[in-house]
Amino acid sequence: MILTINTGSSSIKISIYNQKSDNSDELFSKSYIINEINPSELILDIKNKFNITLVCHRVVFGEVANKNKLSGIPKIQPHKLNEAIYLNIKEGVKDAPLHNKNAIDWINIIKNNFDCENYIFFDSELFTHLPENSKIIPINQGYLKLLNIKKNGFHGLAHQQMRDYFAELKHQDNYKIITFQLGGGSSAAAFLNGYPIDTSMSYSPLDGLTMMTRPGSIDVGIILKILSHLIEQNIPADEIQTKLSNILNNQSGISAIFNRDILPDYTNAISPKLSEISKGADTLSKVIIDFFASQIKKYIGQYAAILGGVDAILFSGGIS
Repeated sequence: MILTINTGSSSIKISIYNQKSDNSDELFSKSYIINEINPSELILDIKNKFNITLVCHRVVFGEVANKNKLSGIPKIQPHKLNEAIYLNIKEGVKDAPLHNKNAIDWINIIKNNFDCENYIFFDSELFTHLPENSKIIPINQGYLKLLNIKKNGFHGLAHQQMRDYFAELKHQDNYKIITFQLGGGSSAAAFLNGYPIDTSMSYSPLDGLTMMTRPGSIDVGIILKILSHLIEQNIPADEIQTKLSNILNNQSGISAIFNRDILPDYTNAISPKLSEISKGADTLSKVIIDFFASQIKKYIGQYAAILGGVDAILFSGGIS
């Protein structure tokens, strides 16, 4: 039986399939909020009920050593977990702290409980096939090379699934589609005849659409202003890095707008849900929903222009 582990920034989906030669039957599938479950108890329960012989992990970020060189429409490929790939994922925690840390935690739990092969599916692999003009990051290129900074793109498996679903549904090879993955993290992608043309996230999962706790695309001058303020407070450099990472990953986005009246230390911040905000009759709730919708509309307009039209817009994700 195959166990699949899909770790996100705030949630995890666990599924179990009965492996067959031609297809697989789903035996179990459930999504959980990461902070609300005991991973060890959950895995022990699965271990007692199912004979797991293979585990597949979705990992948001990692370097792909052997890029997909198959002919035809690009697809994310499985990579057998070894020490080099494990260290690769661990190294990615610095750039995708909300995602890769969860992935490493669950890989460790699986390795400690199951004596079987593990395969990794990197979200960012799909977007290694972007055209060169979509990969450009217009900043000092020397630093990009020195620090191995490039456009990665994320949520590749979700965007790939939407693309494949549309192609199968319409029995088409020629199409222009825009896909949106909306959850704790959100992103958009544009596809032309199956090939990714652009995606909203760049080097890290902080870019693009405004998300629940991440800002999306913002004026970097704001970060410089906050950085100058922290330096003036004589805060040690390592603490400044931690503070900035915390601001960008946990204290921005919809959460920041919802908690606009609290102090910078974010004490007593409330974790909002869009489903609850959308029911609010107050002015702030309406502003948040209108703002989020306008973000999506901007990407639809931008990608429709790049594609020269659009045949369909697809939405996926567990936004709440």
